[in-house]
Amino acid sequence: MIDKTDTKILIQTLMKAGVECPRLKDLTILDFCKVHISELNKPGWNSSKRIYETTNKKLLELVKSSDLGKCIHVTSEMRALTDPFHRQICEEMRRQNKGGFIILYKVPLEQRRTAASLVEWNLIRWGKGKIRRWEEELRTIDVVANRAVDLFAYEGQNQIQFSVFGHQFILLQERHLDLSKKKRVWFLKSDRISQILIIKAESLIKGAEEIDEGMFREFTLNLSSPASSRCLKKLASKSYEKSSLLRDSIVNYEPDILGVLYSLKTMEFITEDDHHVFNITRKGYEFYNAF
Repeated sequence: MIDKTDTKILIQTLMKAGVECPRLKDLTILDFCKVHISELNKPGWNSSKRIYETTNKKLLELVKSSDLGKCIHVTSEMRALTDPFHRQICEEMRRQNKGGFIILYKVPLEQRRTAASLVEWNLIRWGKGKIRRWEEELRTIDVVANRAVDLFAYEGQNQIQFSVFGHQFILLQERHLDLSKKKRVWFLKSDRISQILIIKAESLIKGAEEIDEGMFREFTLNLSSPASSRCLKKLASKSYEKSSLLRDSIVNYEPDILGVLYSLKTMEFITEDDHHVFNITRKGYEFYNAF
């Protein structure tokens, strides 16, 4: 239920996003929710799961109708891809050659230099405040590795987060701290406002750095390499000091063995202590058995 306060904040949020003189008559509120982690069971506060499901259903409907328009996420931590339903839609867009979602999100410059550091940054953001599940993490990484989305990185602060698609649909979030559980979210329909936000997003993209999605592919190849399998097999029986592990003929044959080890550590499949001794983790056992 949207009240006067929620409506006022909607108008303020649109103005902060760059929409001059937004008017309620220019838009239709298709869905709305507000969420606070400490007040989920209180009247007026509810989970955002419903509004994202509503949005994804509309997006899937448009994918089937070939009326997608420009699809852009202006976000912070790219958490939309952790939603299995949204991943499925992105993969379907790629399969039908309908282009991918452009995702503009915040990544510090130093984290963009290697595949492992880039993935590590994303995993930290995706896993904040919840139990990390390596199967879901790998599925999310695969969506990017398969180039189902088009990534751009920026370092902007305090941007209003929104998504646009289908020429007239907007998912808008109230300004909030990164990873905050307190925010209002609106699913809107408006030709005029959608076009304004598309122009705003495109201007941000022009000043952003395009991310090579192949770096995510490099990360997955490191994890599935013979050297990765060999390391996990050896560590499944006992701990190994780094220099001893690197003397193994199969491990040593890998040209980017440090990248392999970093990838395994990033996924929390192995650990390395202060004396450079490696151990396999429970997740590592699970991955190795599946591998």
